[in-house]
This record gives sequence, structure tokens and C-alpha cells, in this order.
Amino acid sequence: MFNTEVIETISKILKKGNSVELKKENGKLVVVEIERKVKAKTTF
Repeated sequence: MFNTEVIETISKILKKGNSVELKKENGKLVVVEIERKVKAKTTF
């Protein structure tokens, strides 16, 4: 099910430090990139 294109896409996302989510929509594999950003950081 994973071809080289999917593996390369996942590797690029992970190298950037983001998370990857794999979904199946309409019988097709979808690679979703999850990017977290800090809007406010408070230390006490």
C-alpha cells in the first residue's frame, strides 16, 4: 500500500519536525501534516 512517493512525503514532513497522520478517504490514502505552533508561552 505504501509506495516510494508516500514514504518520501512522510519522511520530508518528519524531518521538518511536524507530525504525520494517515487517513483513508474514499478508498484512498491521505497523508496529513500536523504543524504545531506556540502562540503564547509563560513561565512561572
